[in-house]
Amino acid sequence: MSSPTVQHNVQLSALAHNRIHQALDAAWADSTLRKYRSVIWSFLLFCELEHIPPIARCPASEVLLCAFASSRMGNLAGDSVRNHMSALKAWHAYHNAPWHGSSRLHFVLNGVSNLAPSSSSRPPRPPVTRSMLLVLAKHLDLSVSLDACCLAAACVAMWGQLRLGEILSSWEKSFHGPLVACRSNLSAAFNANGSRKLFLPFTKFISRCNSIWSAAGIPTASGHSFRIGGTTELLLSGVPPDVVKALGRWSSDAFLRYWRKLDLLAPRHIENLPPT
Repeated sequence: MSSPTVQHNVQLSALAHNRIHQALDAAWADSTLRKYRSVIWSFLLFCELEHIPPIARCPASEVLLCAFASSRMGNLAGDSVRNHMSALKAWHAYHNAPWHGSSRLHFVLNGVSNLAPSSSSRPPRPPVTRSMLLVLAKHLDLSVSLDACCLAAACVAMWGQLRLGEILSSWEKSFHGPLVACRSNLSAAFNANGSRKLFLPFTKFISRCNSIWSAAGIPTASGHSFRIGGTTELLLSGVPPDVVKALGRWSSDAFLRYWRKLDLLAPRHIENLPPT
């Protein structure tokens, strides 16, 4: 992350500082850091345009944070701007700078959300359903290795409430180099538990699934639809929400946002409430 000028009173050895930065560098995923860097550079450009001196950029005052947040008003969704603030907050934490975002920034972010254009929000992603898995099972040819991998990955992703990135590799330009392309041939075919490993890119998997669903007249799904679908199907099957939360490794009640078919779920779980 970009380095501002921040004064510290504690004198530490070079080794101690190196260890701190080594740990901090591993605190965020590479994909998260790429997004954060983009936000930080946008913030620094905003400061240049507003003639904010470097010494006043980090730690940033609340009025500066509010100004940057409101500069996105009318262009981005509220959640996107909140994510930008999260990036700046992480940048401050990385450099041990105090974060001055408080109640005023909170209200500014609320206003940005209320004034967001309708084009900035997208409809909820549909879940993958039990019937969609049955369609895959019917039309995939399990004698073909690709199709067998796709069905296995689809079932594991949905019922395990998994993000596809947890079980499949992502597509990147660097992934297609001649050396990396040989990984599946050089790596052991089985893991320590005796299970065969799946060498299946995310994009090839979702493309194969969507081609079958489209041919059957079913709307296409995104990668996250499997996690959403698993949560919904378990709840429809009567599994208690706290158990679904634990099985899905949710650290908070944020998973409630991903519930689908609430018209069916609500009556079913109300029936299970203990008498008062």
